[in-house]
Amino acid sequence: MREEFGAAYSLTTHFISIDEFPHQNFFTTYTDVEPTRASEISKLIPEEITAMRRVGITKDEFERTKQPFLARRKVHLRTNRYWGYTVLRDAQQRDDRLASVRDRASDSEAIEQAEIQALLERYFDLTIVFKFQTVRQKYPANQ
Repeated sequence: MREEFGAAYSLTTHFISIDEFPHQNFFTTYTDVEPTRASEISKLIPEEITAMRRVGITKDEFERTKQPFLARRKVHLRTNRYWGYTVLRDAQQRDDRLASVRDRASDSEAIEQAEIQALLERYFDLTIVFKFQTVRQKYPANQ
C-alpha cells in the first residue's frame, strides 16, 4: 500500500482461534484508509496475497516483519490485557495456557519463514474469503 499509494497505511492481521471448534480457525486482515481509496485498496490486498502465495515471502520481508512482532510480544507480557484475556481467563480449565507463557519467547523466536509460508498457503485461500468494506459517511456540521 505504501508503494502503490504513497501512504503509510498499515495492514493488520489477526489469527482467530476457537478452542471449541478447532477446525474453524481463521485470519482477519484489515486496514483503515481514506474513504476515497477504499475501492482501490480493497482490490490491492487480494492481489498482494495472491503474489505472496505464488512467489513466496522473501527473507528480507520475513525478517522485517518478525523483529517488530517479537518486540510486541515482549511488550504484551507487561500488559494486563494479555494476562487477563489470554492467560488467566480460563487458566483453571486450561492449565496449558500457563505452560504456553513459559515457552512463548522461545517459541516466537523459533518461527521460521517456511512456517509462515505454509500458513499463508493454508489460510489465505482467496476462493473462500469473506470481504467487507465499510465507509463512514460525512454528517452535516450541525449534527
